[in-house]
Order: sequence, then structure tokens, then C-alpha cells
Amino acid sequence: MKVETVNGKNVGAGITLGSNGETSDMILYADRFSLFNRNNATAVPVMVAEGNELYIDTARIKNSSLTSTKIADGSITNAKIGNEIRSNDFVDGSRGWRIAKDGSSQFNNVIVRGAVYATDGWFQVRYMRTTSRATSGHLRSTSLSTARARCRRLHGQWFELARFPAAEFRPGINIRGGLLQTDSITIDGGAKLRAGMSYAPGADGGLNPGYLSYAMLLRGTGATSGGGSMELALSLCMKQVEQHAC
Repeated sequence: MKVETVNGKNVGAGITLGSNGETSDMILYADRFSLFNRNNATAVPVMVAEGNELYIDTARIKNSSLTSTKIADGSITNAKIGNEIRSNDFVDGSRGWRIAKDGSSQFNNVIVRGAVYATDGWFQVRYMRTTSRATSGHLRSTSLSTARARCRRLHGQWFELARFPAAEFRPGINIRGGLLQTDSITIDGGAKLRAGMSYAPGADGGLNPGYLSYAMLLRGTGATSGGGSMELALSLCMKQVEQHAC
């Protein structure tokens, strides 16, 4: 033990060793703990004690297990969380954030920029403005035919292009495509004349009548096919605009 007086104040330092027969103690009586650096012949303080707290300037821990810790500011290159990580003000369902090891998470306020991929969920919003393509593709069917019935009524087939779940907004649907019917007239000698009817996409994306052409041959013999098959090609996209909660 060494005691010196500086400015009228006693300052002591020393090492005490003791044992009570069951446990042994080594007690350091000092404010700082330093190691002597042989390269520059100076003492380097590695630990400083203030009250009941111990401060280490720089440390590397190869492997550790911490029951409870507080980090004021830190930089972590890689980390593995065994259970969860959360904000210190987290309240389930109302405040803060939490990320669990199974991937589940809670965030009180989130700003997302970029793509979001989700398979399920719901949004409770007052206003949302976005554009999304629900589905697109082409349908080709020969079932729309008047060849058998020879009537004005078409016995068609229903196709489900898209299905939209109930939501608190008014979607707008744009249908673009074309409708084409071909027919032929067979005359003596094997020659054929074809008649066509087409509906082309209009400027607003709807189906507007395009052209109607026909050929007719007045003969006593010959036959017509009675009506050609009808081909339908559609591309469907949904544009969500001015979406207000209902």
C-alpha cells in the first residue's frame, strides 16, 4: 500500500491479498489500472474506475455471453440474435419496434421506398394513389363459333381474366385487345372468298368498330362455311387512381 499527499489530499494505491478460508480475494486500490508498454516505456491505462462503474477504452472480446448490457453507441460488423432485438420503448401493438428471430417484426411507423412483395395482409388507409398491373395475357378460343347453329346468338365460353378482392378503393380497369371473325365462301372449282370483321382498340383503350368487309357471290351452286371461328385476344390491366376509403 502506498499513500501520498497531493494538495493536502491523501491519495492511496495498492494491492491487498486475503482469504477467509473459503474464498480468496485480490483487491486493487486504485483509480486507474495501467499496463506498462515496453516499446515506448510508458504506462498505458486500460481501465478506469469511477464509482461502481469500470470503463475500458478499447477492448476485443473473442467470445462472450452477456446477460444484460447497455450500449450507448456501437458499430457491429456481423451479429447473430438468439431471440429478438427491440427498441427500449417497445410496447406490443402500439409503440417502438421489434424484430424476432423467426422473422416476425413490428414497426410503429415505417417509410418504404422501392418494391414491396407480400402474399397477404391488409391496409387501413384514407388515401392511396398508385398504379399496379393486376394481370395481363392473351386468350385464344375457337369455341365462339356460329358454324353449327347458324344463328345470331353466340354460344361462348367464360374466362376469368382477373379476380380482385374487396378493398376500400375504386379500381379502374382497362381492357385492350382485338376481336376478329373470319368466314369463307367455297365456290365451284375449289376457290374461296373470305369475309372478315375486326374490332380494333380505340384511342381510349376500348374496343371500337374497325372495318367490316364482305364478299358475296350469287350462284346457283356452291356452299359457304356458315360462319368462321372467332378469335379473341385481350390484355387486362388495372389502374388504381383517386382511391378513397368507402
